[in-house]
Amino acid sequence: MTTTINSDHATADELCVILSGDLDLRTRRAVEDSIAGQLSRREYQAVVLDLSGVTYVDSAGLELIVGIHHRYPDRSAVRLLVAAGSQPDRVLRLVCFDRIVSIAAAA
Repeated sequence: MTTTINSDHATADELCVILSGDLDLRTRRAVEDSIAGQLSRREYQAVVLDLSGVTYVDSAGLELIVGIHHRYPDRSAVRLLVAAGSQPDRVLRLVCFDRIVSIAAAA
């Protein structure tokens, strides 16, 4: 799992996190620590998780997204970018995450 906090694509109020590989029980803690470290340094109005490079997500990955949603409960404050038709895209829509966060196809 590769986690990149990308300030080049972020605005002053938006944290952009680019992930690649598997987002699962084995990798969740490292991703969570990386994001928490960034969020502890400053206050953001929104978080973008770019999952277009994620090939697999399990319940631990979903739990990570729910945790971010709890911190930012406004549906528009958490945006997920996914590769259309990918396993993460199918899982997120299957469990109706598109009702609590914004899911869009990555460019």
